[in-house]
Amino acid sequence: MAIILLALGLGESQVRIQQRSKRVIEFRHDKIRVKPSKSEFIRWNKVAKFQFEPVPEVLGITKLKLFLFGRSNETSERAFWAMVLDNPQTQELTRYLQTKKLEAPSSYEIQILEHPAIPESSAPFPFLGMSLYLSGLFLLLHGGPALLVFLNHTHSDSDGNSKLSSEEKAHLGRFIAQHFSSKEEFRHFFMMLNICLIVAGITLLILGWRLMKRKKA
Repeated sequence: MAIILLALGLGESQVRIQQRSKRVIEFRHDKIRVKPSKSEFIRWNKVAKFQFEPVPEVLGITKLKLFLFGRSNETSERAFWAMVLDNPQTQELTRYLQTKKLEAPSSYEIQILEHPAIPESSAPFPFLGMSLYLSGLFLLLHGGPALLVFLNHTHSDSDGNSKLSSEEKAHLGRFIAQHFSSKEEFRHFFMMLNICLIVAGITLLILGWRLMKRKKA
């Protein structure tokens, strides 16, 4: 529970910090610098489109969206980065982009919309990937250490150097006698249980990571 709450808290803090951070876009000769962003520097040949759209709720404000080329050299459906500009900034930026496109032919598109664009479709289960990832981590953190402890105790028992007290050995013996036919059956069951937890944990980790990468906006 502590691990899950910590992960959720860190994720929420990251989102809040990014939302409150001052947005900066800086144009250089060979690349564009944007922040806050996962990739701060973007080369001009990776830029597919600059999209300007009005913000109906606030007069005199325009939203700028930056789209990149995908793996198949097609424009990504989701905006890579966005910020809001006032009208003088918007006019200055569009003039700069049009001038640069004429001076040095580039593949990017300048799109000026009269109405807000259709909202981007969000992931149907935005929490699913993280839930699976944390579940896998939970299983792995239980199965792995438990298996190591079991193997260590088995090795200690075989050497006659068990750290269990006589009372703990008696409790363990009664438990095994009630639920298992022999100590070997108990060891086999416990080992297979922990191996299954580890395999399930790794599977959920990989699946959750892939969902988060695929569904991340």
